[in-house]
Amino acid sequence: MNIFLIVFIAIKIVCLFFCWKAVKMTKQSTPNRTQKNKNENVINSSEDWQRAHKQMSKLMEENKKLTASLEELKKSKSS
Repeated sequence: MNIFLIVFIAIKIVCLFFCWKAVKMTKQSTPNRTQKNKNENVINSSEDWQRAHKQMSKLMEENKKLTASLEELKKSKSS
């Protein structure tokens, strides 16, 4: 039982070491990436906004057409 606990603790220590190492390496490389990602996000969000605006315009036009055709159908049924 004691050997099992010692092995378990040793494995935990090794895992914690590699996790710490990975976090340390990530923090070192993050500043360069974050600035680049922020610029890309601004560009992407602007493009996404334009794309969404165009899509919204198309849908509004389609909605107007469908509303008009629905009104025509209602008028033809009531006549």
